[in-house]
Amino acid sequence: MNKRTVLMIIFMAVIAVITNAQSYDSESDFRIDWDKEVRGGVIIAEYLGSKEEIRIPPRIQNLPVTGIAAGIFKGKSITSITIPDNVTRIYEEAFSNCRSLTNVTIG
Repeated sequence: MNKRTVLMIIFMAVIAVITNAQSYDSESDFRIDWDKEVRGGVIIAEYLGSKEEIRIPPRIQNLPVTGIAAGIFKGKSITSITIPDNVTRIYEEAFSNCRSLTNVTIG
């Protein structure tokens, strides 16, 4: 391969990593607990961020996010949420009184 091809491959790889990294909210925006029903899984226990458009990462601390705890977004001014497809349970009132929520994407 010539230098130009190698540079193009590196550039495309960097763009792919940046694009993927920006597609989810930071892990630090979430507090997690162990999922007692899914071995090795975690539940989003608290949302610490302040965004209106939330994109839950499929993994936090390299563990799969498998659930969303009860009431964690209750009354928050969120407009959109993206939930990864490995989330198998959303507990009661997770989104209650989210009057601005107009878009939910799962998987």
